[in-house]
Amino acid sequence: MSIPFLAVEIALGKAQWPGLKGMAILAFVAIGPSFLAQIFFMRGVELIGPGRAGLFANLVPVMGAVLAVAILGEPFGWREIAALVLVVGAVALVLLQPQPAAEKDVPAEPAAPSKPADAKLTGEAR
Repeated sequence: MSIPFLAVEIALGKAQWPGLKGMAILAFVAIGPSFLAQIFFMRGVELIGPGRAGLFANLVPVMGAVLAVAILGEPFGWREIAALVLVVGAVALVLLQPQPAAEKDVPAEPAAPSKPADAKLTGEAR
């Protein structure tokens, strides 16, 4: 989406390229929050299943608000508190509901050892 705009800036000679600090920030964002977050989320899906893990995506705005207050010093008033309580409460209600037996995450049984299709290939006699 931004490639056409970059092409126009390059054609006009007004493109600004990041310096060493900008490249370091880009590398940090690519490796830290992006790559590691995906790795941890995939592990969470593996452990608790996609249905329950998907609920935690609703906590992204909550974490953004908390980090904005902690890092940027953004104001945190009663509206933000109410929104935080509603989102966290909804996620907690869904996670604390008992799962019906059909929807419980059941680990897959290990596959039975396969028998050779052709005994001649394995050297076994009939």
